[in-house]
Amino acid sequence: TISLGLERTLAPVLRSWASGQGGRTLRAMRRSLRGESWTPLSTRELHSASAGDLCASLEQSAHLLVGLDLPDEITRFGLARLAAVAESCLAEFGEVACAPCGG
Repeated sequence: TISLGLERTLAPVLRSWASGQGGRTLRAMRRSLRGESWTPLSTRELHSASAGDLCASLEQSAHLLVGLDLPDEITRFGLARLAAVAESCLAEFGEVACAPCGG
């Protein structure tokens, strides 16, 4: 791989993006939960729409980050930050999803 020095320029931008994903993902999840009907999408997809939205959002962020083919240090930082985001979102999602069922 030939380095053009872009990783030094992009590192702060990507760190900021990765750090900001937490707030953006939580806000999107909360919007999705507000409109949730808590019915399965179909007989084959037994999850609710908000569960699919959350997983798709996290998956898209991970694919974007890995697909950029950045230096390992930046990719590891981004994936670690994304894992923390996923943990927070899934914990909050679980609390909300269990509440209608009696917790």
